[in-house]
Amino acid sequence: MATVLVVDDEESMAWAVTYWLRTAGHTPIVAATGAAALQAAGAHPDLILLDLGLPDLPGAEVLRRLKAQPETARIPVVIVSGQPGRRGARGRQRCPRRGGHPAEAAAISGAVRRAGRRAGRPR
Repeated sequence: MATVLVVDDEESMAWAVTYWLRTAGHTPIVAATGAAALQAAGAHPDLILLDLGLPDLPGAEVLRRLKAQPETARIPVVIVSGQPGRRGARGRQRCPRRGGHPAEAAAISGAVRRAGRRAGRPR
């Protein structure tokens, strides 16, 4: 099963996603801020579900920093956000997987399944 970093400042959404992940046998890690997400990414989760609207750093900046660090650059990231109009070409180039918010279960479920399959492989 996969370890998934859930980055969302909306407590009810983070709770719902972590509940779903646990029920499916995955191990969620929760971060409510961009700074906490960057720190938690050091634990090398198999997947990151990233909200764009965070209180301290824009999600796009968190993504940029994750991809700039060799230790975290290869961790798959799925943008999970309710912010309208955030599907720009730059976002797609850096993060091709995108789920909606509230979570589009099919997009996220597929990404989590793939992360779970990769979890057993050496990094």
